[in-house]
Amino acid sequence: MFDPKISLPQDAIVRGAHDVRVRYGETDRMGFVYYGAYAAYLEVARVELLRTIGLPYSELEDRGIWLPVRASNIRYFKPGYYDDVIKVAVGICERPKAKIAFSYRLSARGEILAEAWTELAFLNAQSGRPTRCPEDLLAMIDSAASK
Repeated sequence: MFDPKISLPQDAIVRGAHDVRVRYGETDRMGFVYYGAYAAYLEVARVELLRTIGLPYSELEDRGIWLPVRASNIRYFKPGYYDDVIKVAVGICERPKAKIAFSYRLSARGEILAEAWTELAFLNAQSGRPTRCPEDLLAMIDSAASK
């Protein structure tokens, strides 16, 4: 369930935004963006946010760190449609430890379509065990948060 205690992107410690154009194959028979497509939009936005602050997700994987999704919640308000450009505002909710939480607001045509929240765990790729957020990523988050 969406946790109202979690900040929305505009209140997050680090914020960004990414535009996603809806492809025809992401819509259902009603002409709405299929609800499952939103999870992919969230992933694109959070990966781009990490890239923007200086650490591409692929670099984390190369260093033996995985970030699987532990929890996800999406609250839908209005439908998106084919060829809409959906702005996905994304924020890191708080300074991470062994997990990192992101909040999202998706909008198009001047309307809020959905709000979402995800929590990802830092895992050691070799052992599959939880690990702490890398110190350099913390420094990048701190630097971005101070701007």
